[in-house]
Amino acid sequence: MEKKKSKILSLLLSFTILFSVGCKSDSEESATEEESVSKIDSLRSTYDGTHVFNVTETDKDFVKDGKTDYKVVVSATAGVYVANAVTEFRYFFEKATGIYLDVIYDNGDMQHNANQKYISLGETSLLKTSGVSYNKKELGRDGIRIATQDNNMYLVGGYDTGTLYSVYSFMELFFGFESYYWDCYTLDTGVRNVKFKTLDVTDIPDFENRVGKGSLGAITNETRTYDARMFGARSRAMEERGYNLLPIYKEYNTDSYYKASTNSNTVLAKDIYSAEHPKWFSDIVDSNHEPQLCYTAHGDATEYDLMTQEAAKKIIFTLENIPVEEGKNAVSITMQDNYDCCNCAKCVELADYYGTEAGAVCIWMNRVGELVETWMEDPANADHYREDFTIWFFAYYNFEKAPARYNEKSGCFEPIDEKVKLRENISVYYAPIHCDFQRGFFDEEVVEYRENIDKWDSISDHIQHWHYFINFHYPMYFYDTFSYFTEDMFAYAAVRDAEMMFLQGVKNQVDTGFQNLKFYIAKELMWDTSKKSAELTDKWFDAMFGESATYMRTYFDELRAHSAVICQEYGLHKERSCYTNINKKEYWPLTTLRRWVGLCEQALQTVQRYEQTNPAYYESLKRHILTEWISPAFIMLDLYGRDADSGLSSTEKQKLVNQFKENEELLGLGGMRMSEGSSSTIMDVINNIANS
Repeated sequence: MEKKKSKILSLLLSFTILFSVGCKSDSEESATEEESVSKIDSLRSTYDGTHVFNVTETDKDFVKDGKTDYKVVVSATAGVYVANAVTEFRYFFEKATGIYLDVIYDNGDMQHNANQKYISLGETSLLKTSGVSYNKKELGRDGIRIATQDNNMYLVGGYDTGTLYSVYSFMELFFGFESYYWDCYTLDTGVRNVKFKTLDVTDIPDFENRVGKGSLGAITNETRTYDARMFGARSRAMEERGYNLLPIYKEYNTDSYYKASTNSNTVLAKDIYSAEHPKWFSDIVDSNHEPQLCYTAHGDATEYDLMTQEAAKKIIFTLENIPVEEGKNAVSITMQDNYDCCNCAKCVELADYYGTEAGAVCIWMNRVGELVETWMEDPANADHYREDFTIWFFAYYNFEKAPARYNEKSGCFEPIDEKVKLRENISVYYAPIHCDFQRGFFDEEVVEYRENIDKWDSISDHIQHWHYFINFHYPMYFYDTFSYFTEDMFAYAAVRDAEMMFLQGVKNQVDTGFQNLKFYIAKELMWDTSKKSAELTDKWFDAMFGESATYMRTYFDELRAHSAVICQEYGLHKERSCYTNINKKEYWPLTTLRRWVGLCEQALQTVQRYEQTNPAYYESLKRHILTEWISPAFIMLDLYGRDADSGLSSTEKQKLVNQFKENEELLGLGGMRMSEGSSSTIMDVINNIANS
């Protein structure tokens, strides 16, 4: 590669930390716009993570005149992730240079020397004898280490997943690789000459766990090509939420039912325990809902002890019967998905004292955690010991608010009392379902949710985040969360003990309304919060739409402006906005929808010339444009296509219906569900409208 590329150095602090972790600096009201901006700036923070890229180009050849002396070395006993790393390395190296690298399998007897020219992937004997240092515990599951020693290159991760991710960083450093979507990445090609670079790279994600599956269906459902199947890995966020959670079974039987979350009625199932222990369960009963627990056992000390002991026994049964495995080091006892929490006298008493129903949960979880820790620390149970083991509970619905208060003297939030200060083995699973994610993260209207992160941080050393960035009832309609999920939000969470970040969407084969842009920004910021969402947005549009980016960016900017207006005019800023009824004609004028459909059509016309000269590229651009066309086109049919007097002509209606049918396979519309939990697809609705 002729042009020099280097990526420098360690984390650049984009903001100054003006307050201690968990402390608050905005106790006074701002009087002017300038003071308001200053107040927001004082809240911004940068996670002091590890993103060290020391890269120097040398005069030695790596690739010379389309040839290389280098070979890949991998352990003969490597697991699936390292095997994928080898495949991905060879795949991109060949695409960039035309060279398909040879592979040597290390049986444990290879020795490093200065004259060799090897690229070692994962933990090989070559690496062990190289003198390259790396700390697996510091790297964690996904952190990467890339280093050169003499003429050799070494790529390794904390776990095997880190080794796989190191390939993508290597390809970025040498060939400009970046992944934007399952069919869209940048990579220098036709490269015939590349100089050897000395590398000293240590890159550790700012969030230990970054969830991709379950948030956007592009990762989960699109498997038509090799690139599609590898998109999750290339996003470095390929796991389901709760992938590290061990099961807790309904019965003392590993073949019995289990759930990873919303599982309190699995751990202590009412149909098993209520006859003998009715006080374990909430007084509020709705036969349509899974029953909730009473976390005080109605104030009965004996029943309370039995309840905590039984929960601990269930966890211990899991620890005894599931083999110890790296990364599987947590369980959850999380409330059911409803508001039916107990209102007995003892629960009300504690809720009044702590200012939240979560106080009782914290106390109970501490007791369960103490019993499990005592068992695990017993030398007799050493074979079942899990390092950094935690038990999660939901800060969700009734339990969303933390039992903490602001201390004016210290300038920090603190627990109401020591009873609710969580033990080291208890983790909060924070899911602020009531938040209006259409606001900016620093807006006064959502200050309680931002402060709640500080409050939980004062109570727990472990916080898992679950947020929402789609309208679950109307996923075809635009839901603007771009002001909330910026680098500020991610850095704010990371600096406050956040370990996992999960942004929930709807599992669809295709996502419209710029959901894929949301995921791209999120996956980048979950890894490195010092990046800028505005810059990432610009890069995404250029990569995804090529020469048509101007039309698509105009559409996007107008869409955001329109969303801001209707939220203000029609009162759409509200709690639980991710379930707002957004399908009303007054929100989406037909002329406005026509303009956006027209912008998409202009974008298609701009790239039409590639249909003959580069069909694969054209199909990719067409897919990206039409994915965003789906939203305004569907809204036109949904709101105006059923009524002959609505203003949508029969000709225009039929054209839209035909376009959906023509592009059904290209876009995967048969797998696009209409709402969370719905079995009806977008094509079911389109066909129904066509016949109306």
